[in-house]
Amino acid sequence: MLTKRQYQAMYPKEDQIELGHLYFLPKPHKIGTPLRPIVAAIHGPAILISKYLDDLLRPVFKRIARRTIYNDSLDLVKQLERYDKDGHLTSTTKFITSDILTALFLTINIIKPIRGDAMGSPFTTTSVNIYMHQWKQSLIQHQQERNELYRRYIDDIFMTTKESIEDIKVLLDQENQKDPNIRINYSVHKSVEFLDVYIENIQGHLKTSVFRKPAAEPYILSYTSDHPRHIHSNTIYTALLRAICICSDTETFDQERLNIEIALLFNGYPPKFIRHHFKKFFKTYHATSVYKDLNEEMHKKLHHELLYESVYDDQILQ
Repeated sequence: MLTKRQYQAMYPKEDQIELGHLYFLPKPHKIGTPLRPIVAAIHGPAILISKYLDDLLRPVFKRIARRTIYNDSLDLVKQLERYDKDGHLTSTTKFITSDILTALFLTINIIKPIRGDAMGSPFTTTSVNIYMHQWKQSLIQHQQERNELYRRYIDDIFMTTKESIEDIKVLLDQENQKDPNIRINYSVHKSVEFLDVYIENIQGHLKTSVFRKPAAEPYILSYTSDHPRHIHSNTIYTALLRAICICSDTETFDQERLNIEIALLFNGYPPKFIRHHFKKFFKTYHATSVYKDLNEEMHKKLHHELLYESVYDDQILQ
């Protein structure tokens, strides 16, 4: 039975209710620029119920599912390096990436169950995550028994395997039979991209670098914008920080450094400004030799310091 406080928290505010509306967002990173249909009902009659349930259950889900979810690309790199350090990465290791297509029945709508839920409804993501966490248990167990990785970022899955492609296909096809509303599209390779990380297994050696989608354009905050100048310097700082944390060696870092410089020049950053803040970044961490001489040992040291000592989490936007 609801308490008065719960009732008041979930009861719709009549002067704030709006009908949902349909709109479309282009997906410019895909060929043909397809449209994604979205029904927005953030001020619908059930929004307060959704928010109440989300506030109640999201912390519980996060606590239970933490070990099966990637927070971001740096979390991915940490897990891969730990997997490698523990001796699980071999020359036969392959990487599996997949995206989950769902059309689940969610009962947030108080009139009747519907397939899907309103864009912006707080409980939408949590409810799907709860269902998916239960749905994937057999897959998680399969990976754990073999000391292989399994984690998910929203609707994308990353796994490792030493099994044959035929056996993996059988396993994932079985998962596809569990629920007619869920489909897994997957690929298995020794080199894959996941989030903004390009991952390679080169004869049993792990290599990671920054990945950019081919259709992505090199636009960042323009130097001629009216933002305070420290915002532009922070743009350089965060780009270098990401490069050091993701790139596993000086070769890949140097290539990413070049990409950063090109993007900065393209967006109007003066060469003198770029050089000054590049030098300042490495001087701050006493790692000038990484910038000047591509010192591999110093790069590894700086990579470990920034990736594992939470400097990135404190100073860069997720």
